[in-house]
Amino acid sequence: MSRKQTERTLTQRGSFQPNDLEQAIPEWFAHAAPQPYLTERPAISTEAILALGLGTMVFLLIIAWSFNEEVDEAKHRHHNSPHFWRKFIAFMILTMYLLNYADRYNISVAIIKISDERGYDKRVQGLIQSVVYMGYLPGTVCFGHLASPDVLGPYCAAALACTCWSVATLLTPICADSSLGLLLMIRIFLGFFEAASAPSTYQLAHQWFPKLQAGHLLASGLAGQCAGAAIANAFGPVEDWRIVFYIFGLCGLLWCTVFLMLASDLPKTHRYVSKEEREAIEELQDDDRNSFAPTSRPIPLLSLMWHSSVQGLMIAEFCYSFLWYFWLSWMPSFFHDSFGLSVGESGVLGLVSYAVAMPAPFLWSKVFGTCFQRNGPSSLLKLRMTFVVISYLGAALANSLMLLTFHHLSAVGATLLVMPTILVLCAKIVGSSGLVMDLGGESNSARVGGLMHISSALSGSLSNVIVGYFLNTPSLGYAGVFTLTTFLSLFGLAVQVTTCRVEIIQPGDCEDEALK
Repeated sequence: MSRKQTERTLTQRGSFQPNDLEQAIPEWFAHAAPQPYLTERPAISTEAILALGLGTMVFLLIIAWSFNEEVDEAKHRHHNSPHFWRKFIAFMILTMYLLNYADRYNISVAIIKISDERGYDKRVQGLIQSVVYMGYLPGTVCFGHLASPDVLGPYCAAALACTCWSVATLLTPICADSSLGLLLMIRIFLGFFEAASAPSTYQLAHQWFPKLQAGHLLASGLAGQCAGAAIANAFGPVEDWRIVFYIFGLCGLLWCTVFLMLASDLPKTHRYVSKEEREAIEELQDDDRNSFAPTSRPIPLLSLMWHSSVQGLMIAEFCYSFLWYFWLSWMPSFFHDSFGLSVGESGVLGLVSYAVAMPAPFLWSKVFGTCFQRNGPSSLLKLRMTFVVISYLGAALANSLMLLTFHHLSAVGATLLVMPTILVLCAKIVGSSGLVMDLGGESNSARVGGLMHISSALSGSLSNVIVGYFLNTPSLGYAGVFTLTTFLSLFGLAVQVTTCRVEIIQPGDCEDEALK
């Protein structure tokens, strides 16, 4: 039965009548998120399960390989120093992002059955999926400040945030069964606390890892995003949508327990880290301080916003996130609309695409580390710019190719084009994301990361609205979307290239920028 036939049947039997609140919702909310089709989801195929298992195996091998690198090739210092607790912190960040993205995007699967049970129309479905960003926006500002070392620090901020968003995940089924208002409120609450993940990660990367290895922690976060997106697609066939929220809510509380017991803000305050590993980290970080600009003092968020390099990061992040969230939110709809696949089959292709992309952040981090070792600290700016070009220009080229060929491709052929798009987007982890730590230093990485992710949240909310409008306009469709995302990728690249720097921002720099 088609979507329109299903809606007509529901209307005739009286279970598809929106109440006054739903009627008051603006029409443009109908475009605010991918629109699910009210069809049965088939079980995940054996091929998909095998692909996910193979991807996970490769992913684990890449992690082990990428961390076994010599830190100082010239002097052979700390080559055999322990790495266990740095690997543990990276693993905890990976699982935090996995839970973060799974909790956020499980609703895109559950909304099909929630709407069937409650009779929500497309406008309400769009509102439910977009309202999370109403909490995410203020959350990035708040936790960009709280995760800074002179306030709560990343350890307390991450633990507090994950506890709260896990409770929100557990309460989501109860709120959804009670009323639309409660469901919207819990989604806003969820978004506010999920915003803590990025600022906390940037600050932990600077406090636990030397510059050469910090990309590993950021790569763990991005790999967790891919894993969370893959898992959100994999749970489509579950009969009772409520079970998924209970599982991930409990997993989040378990994560918080382990993190509180076994992590810390700094190696020197960690109760279990060995003396050898702590000294190795501290000596390598001292080398970074000697090679780069001196450490900055804490700088207020509003002052940082005046700096041209931070503004460039924010604009480029908006352009990047538009494409990232497009594929994250609309990939199943793209395969369904363009190739006539069922929702379950479309979810399988999305699962495989993100499973294959999971090792990519570690590959880019390894390549960056190898090049940095060979060329030394003086090559940092060139390396950052190289990976910025790979992520933005590579995405623009892949999107252009999709624009020219997707009408002539099979679903498998389109998947083979989506995969390299996600792979090159992952290069951002040692490009633009690395610049956050370069500019912020020990004192302000969380603040700079929070500001950058304000743009990410804005882009995530607006992209769903704009893409929905394009797809509802016959003259635009997916061709218009690919044209727009290609332009945004090129524009983001131009902005990033003209504003890029790797020197730590000092308070006087912000004052000079403000006077201009």
